[in-house]
Amino acid sequence: MPRLNRVFVVGVCLLLASSLCASTLEDLLNMPGTVLAKGSNSLPVGQFGVKSYKVEELTLSEPVVIDGQTINAVKAWRMTITGGPFPVRDQAAVISVGGVDLRPALEVSDLSAVATITFDQSMLTNAAVITLSYGEDTTVLPEKLTRN
Repeated sequence: MPRLNRVFVVGVCLLLASSLCASTLEDLLNMPGTVLAKGSNSLPVGQFGVKSYKVEELTLSEPVVIDGQTINAVKAWRMTITGGPFPVRDQAAVISVGGVDLRPALEVSDLSAVATITFDQSMLTNAAVITLSYGEDTTVLPEKLTRN
């Protein structure tokens, strides 16, 4: 096998190995976590029918690749908002905590929740206002963040 072909094959194998060992955003949205905060409202509010929220701490055992960027973190935090059914739109949903936008959120398959990940727990403070936005359309959750 010519040297150039071997280099190419080794390169492809390294790329595949690194992608097999790294988690993705979808992996983080589906992995089990430890609940740190959870609301209890059950009445739908606003145009998106939001009900409540949950914050979970995730323990990571491998790097995470999001939007082509590799993140080496030990912990991540998942913010989930329940309600809906949430609309699937061209523009992603954005969850904000205390006025700070988290990463764009994804709808779960049955559209009963949207969730996102942050690697910065400092913004997850008690009494922070939680909002869900699709572009200019924003709904404030009826409960403020209350950590256990």
